Amino acid sequence: MKPRDLIPGSPLSLTTAGPGWTADVTMKTEADTDTKHWLRCPIVAWAVVSADFGGELFPETVVEPVFINNRRLWTRAELVAELGLSAIVVDVYQEQEKA
Repeated sequence: MKPRDLIPGSPLSLTTAGPGWTADVTMKTEADTDTKHWLRCPIVAWAVVSADFGGELFPETVVEPVFINNRRLWTRAELVAELGLSAIVVDVYQEQEKA
């Protein structure tokens, strides 16, 4: 596969996430005036995904969380593709361990 054949959002590699990582997913449609909280999901891995191919030898990449929702693994790019929304924001945080 050549880099230019990659579809933006294609996962290129994965690594596991440490315990306590969470993704808060929010969305906004053009009709909405406010961003609305939608999902809170545990993060189980981190994915390097293709972001764009600008004609260079290698595609641009981003790291996205891989989270579980309804017994399915998702990245932000997959959620955008599935729902057809472009205004999806995934806020990532790690809960502090209690002593």
